[in-house]
Amino acid sequence: MSDLILPPAARFWFTVFAFALGSCAGSFINCMQIRLKDGRLSVFGRSECMFCGHRLSAADLIPILSWIFLRGKCRYCKKPIPPRYIFSEISLGAVWAGLFLRFGPSW
Repeated sequence: MSDLILPPAARFWFTVFAFALGSCAGSFINCMQIRLKDGRLSVFGRSECMFCGHRLSAADLIPILSWIFLRGKCRYCKKPIPPRYIFSEISLGAVWAGLFLRFGPSW
């Protein structure tokens, strides 16, 4: 456990931040899994729809929120995005938030 004692409001916001970072990590892992499956080894380059190939804008890449606002579909071709992507983002966000709650602000 960490020696630093946080006020409840700060603890809440750090937990939200840990969840957001974990969700971003989950989104990145999803992206890399798709790229490796397609034989691309680069972390560089813009993300694109797995169905129509359209390059995605920054608004299309916000973990969890863009999936909800787009109702789980591609903005361009309207094909459904598999729910496993949002589940992995939520899961990794929850793991990171749980780790923060368990260990606090420590390495």
